[in-house]
Formats: sequence, C-alpha cells, structure tokens
Amino acid sequence: MTLPPGPTLHPAAQIVLWAFRPVPFLTSCAERFGDTFTIRFPAYPPLVFTSDPAAVAEVFAGDPATFLTGQGNRILKPLLGEESLLLLDGEHHKQRRRLVMPPFHGPAMRAAAEAMRAAAQRHLEQWPVGRPFPVQPAFAALTLDVIVETVVGVRESGRREELCARLTRLLSLGTRPELFFFVGRSGEVRLTGIQKALGPLSPLGLFLKRKRAVTALLHEEIARRRQDPSPGSDVLSLLLDLSDQELHDELMTLLVAGHETTATALAWTLHRLTQHPEVLARATEEATTGEETRYLEAVILETMRLHPVVPMVVRRLAEARTIAGRSLPAGAVVAPNIWLSQRRPDVWPDPERFDPDRFLGETPRPQHFFPFGGGNRTCVGRVFALQEMRIVLREILRQRRPVAVPGYEPKVVRRGVTFAPSRGMPVRLELR
Repeated sequence: MTLPPGPTLHPAAQIVLWAFRPVPFLTSCAERFGDTFTIRFPAYPPLVFTSDPAAVAEVFAGDPATFLTGQGNRILKPLLGEESLLLLDGEHHKQRRRLVMPPFHGPAMRAAAEAMRAAAQRHLEQWPVGRPFPVQPAFAALTLDVIVETVVGVRESGRREELCARLTRLLSLGTRPELFFFVGRSGEVRLTGIQKALGPLSPLGLFLKRKRAVTALLHEEIARRRQDPSPGSDVLSLLLDLSDQELHDELMTLLVAGHETTATALAWTLHRLTQHPEVLARATEEATTGEETRYLEAVILETMRLHPVVPMVVRRLAEARTIAGRSLPAGAVVAPNIWLSQRRPDVWPDPERFDPDRFLGETPRPQHFFPFGGGNRTCVGRVFALQEMRIVLREILRQRRPVAVPGYEPKVVRRGVTFAPSRGMPVRLELR
C-alpha cells in the first residue's frame, strides 16, 4: 500500500523543519504535492497531512475505533499524563468526555464569566499604558489565572499565584520545540547520552523537575478537596469520582490546553485589530455600547481562521482505510491540516484577506473551518474559550485603544504543539 508522496529529505531533517520552520515547510509541501502529502519523523509513524475537504469530512465522521486520536496524541503524554482526555480512545474516552463536558456549559459557564471579567480587570490595571509590551505572555498570565480559579477552584490569592508560577515555569520549558526530539512514538521520553550526562541540568531534566513541582501542588489541592467536598462550580469539584491520577491528568490537560491556546488566539486577535482600523472601530463600538452582537466573535473566528493556534488534528489508523480515494495503511497517522484547510482559495475567496464578515453569514462547514478540532474530538472547552476571549477583548476595548508597534511584523514561531507570534506580540495600549 503506497502512501501519498512527500518530501524525500531524511526524517531527521523533516522534524527539524517542522519544529523550527513549520509554516514554510507546510507551504512548500502543499505547493509541491497538493492537498495530501506524507512527512516522516524519526521514531514516528508516517504522518499524512490533508487539506482535502472530502478527506477531512471522512476523518471527522470516521469510526472512533478505527480513527484513534489518543494514539495520535502520544507526544503530549510527558506533559499531560496517561489519563489525559486527549490521550484516551474508544469507550474510555467517551465516558471521560461525558464527565468533563458539563462544567463547560450552562450554569458553570455563567459563574465562570464573572471570574473572567474580574481577572481581565485585575490584569488590565497592571499592564503598561503608552509603551509597547508583549501581550502574548500577558494574556497567558490572565488566562492561567482564570483557568486555575474555574478549573481547580483555587480562589485564595497566595495559592493561586503559586500554582500559576509553577505552571508558568514548567511551560517555559514544555513549549520548547526541541523537546519534540526526546519523545518517542509511545509517548515515552527518550534519553540521549548527553541528556543522561547532564541529568537535572539539561532542558529535559529541568522539565521533569518542574513537572514534579506542579504535580505535588495539584495533589495537595485534590487531597484538600476530598477532605471538604462541598459542592462548587469548578471542574475539580465536579470530578471527584475520578481517581487521584485521573484527576491530576485531567487538571493538567485543562490547565495547559485551556490557557495557552486562548492566550495565543487573543494575541493574534489584538494584532489584527491594530492592522484594520475599520474593524477596530466597529468592535470598539460593540464593546462600549454594551450591545452584544455577533461582530466581536466574528473578529475572533476570522483571526482563528488565519492564525489557528494548533495547526492540525491527528487520527492514527487502527486498520487500513481508503480516505477520499486514497488507500492508507494501518498505523499511519492521518492529520487534517487546519492551517492549509482554512486558506483554501476555493473555499475562502481571497484567503489571506482579513474579513470578519465571513462569519456573519452562513456557518462554515466543519471540514472547512475546524480550529477547535472536529467530529467526536471537538474541544470540550470551545464555548468556554470563545466566551473568555469575548469578555477579555470587550474589557480591553472599553478602556484602551490598541496600537501597532512600528516596524514589528509578527512571524509564526512554535511553542510546543502551538503556533505563536514572535517576540510575544508587542502592542501599545493607549487610554481611551
């Protein structure tokens, strides 16, 4: 069974390009090989990228017993843990997802909205006025503050700040591209001779040490909550039927995935607002009048079309399958590519043009627009993330006017599995 064509570079060279120059690598592969192509990394199964809408639709509608997302996400195991929702498949995933979904809908979301507004106000007061500063790390601190309170339920400022500090130190290493090179196909950490020799002084050694520090604090919070299981709206309160290890891994998943991605999307959105005065004026009017229309969300969605934080979703094939006329072998990973799919000129006219009005008409089909994934693996925090972004942007636009920094052109850089703006996205905020 022949895989789709792809670059003939050595797999070691391909993983270096994917880690450090992902967008030029993707673009050149699409130009040479079309909608579907295969790339290869050392110690990984073949990775079949596709932006063919028919293939994407088939993958999203596929039998979860054949299209294994958890197996495709094993690279995340060292950071998130074996029991992370992102690493589960089959009935285990279905049952866990059913447990995790409720806190991200209904009454819990209304309670979270107040925490989001309070955090936005608290952080906005601390941000500089009239001089450039990197907004991506500032947004990351804000969204981490929100997720620690709403997911772990830590409201006491000292403990919340300590957990945020430990997570920030961990993620400063966990998002480094070179950690790709030390994780095998099973999700186990591979040690090289240099890593063994340097031990705790190596980047991997520091990562493991900082992971233990976060784990210790999470287990303390779990133990405290079990001793006083009074009902609460935070996620931890609603998941106490899980084992300690299951709770730890789900909390890690929600803490990491629930703040880094949102912060990066907010940074890209603020940048786009500085580049389009007419869009900024319209979004500011909505924010200041207090009348909620769909426009601010349309701005966010159009930004996520052009700047998807995660560039792909993955499914590892448990058995050979024919997808959109292509025969793929068992063990291959088929990866609907978000970055390329959301730039198709046959779906998105003038695809590089920023136009929020695209999202004020018909809802895009799921095989055309899927920044939150698709099928049975659509992100459980989608509604939470969109609500948080609307609230945070609204608070900023009511009080500040974002201004572009002259000479700055953002480049896409990798932070772990995400695509982030270079230099943390410097922006200047002026008083309104």
